[in-house]
Amino acid sequence: HEMLQGSVPRTVLVRHVDHHPPAGREDPLHLAESALGAGAESQRREREHAAELLRAEEREILGVGLLKAHVADAVVPSRFRHPERQREESYFEAWFRDHGYEVTTLDKDLYFEGAGDLLGLPDAWFGGYRQRSDIRAYSRLSEIFGREIIPVELVNSHFYHLDTCFCPLSGGELLYYPPAFDRYAQAAIAERIGEARRLVVPESEALRFACNAVCVAKQVVLPEGCPETIKRLEARGYTTHPLPLDEFMKAGGSAKCLTLALE
Repeated sequence: HEMLQGSVPRTVLVRHVDHHPPAGREDPLHLAESALGAGAESQRREREHAAELLRAEEREILGVGLLKAHVADAVVPSRFRHPERQREESYFEAWFRDHGYEVTTLDKDLYFEGAGDLLGLPDAWFGGYRQRSDIRAYSRLSEIFGREIIPVELVNSHFYHLDTCFCPLSGGELLYYPPAFDRYAQAAIAERIGEARRLVVPESEALRFACNAVCVAKQVVLPEGCPETIKRLEARGYTTHPLPLDEFMKAGGSAKCLTLALE
């Protein structure tokens, strides 16, 4: 989830915790590349198909967490704050260039951790900052995508990326944990998203990364052990798919951190 794509998602690229897959299992990155199709012609057909689906579903799939922008096939790679992750940047950038995406890079000292910190609904985009991303990045990203981005400060180190406490849903609702934000950010979110559309996650389930969920149409994948969150989602007509993600949660993430939505 460490990149921001410039168009609405249809394909999901799965991230593996270990770069070397266990014996007998194919590399998920290789599988993702295969799913996109080999060669320019296959990529063109894939994108045309995605566009047809978008016209049919319109806004329904926006809640996956990748944002529709004015620049087609645009990618802004992450600029990671910590050295341990900075070596990933060149590999992601090369992959997207090789697959025909228009890559725009930020200055090296302008920290921005991609779709982990920039999320939105059809009518509002929000950018998390302080823990990992730099608030200055959002003025530049607004220029690139031609959209207003509302910076929201993350004040709890457990919720280090916006997508650990903030999950836009396909129906226009927001699944989130308010205490992860400062008072200004809470007010800014409430101003843009009405109370009837805000689903508050209880603290015990927020700490299990209930908000780090993946929503596609009316299907929501989230970690096991979040019964109250599941009730609230199902009351809104969503079908939930709780999964055992405890091992990955030890690394500080859940369902969304295991994915990167494309197209």
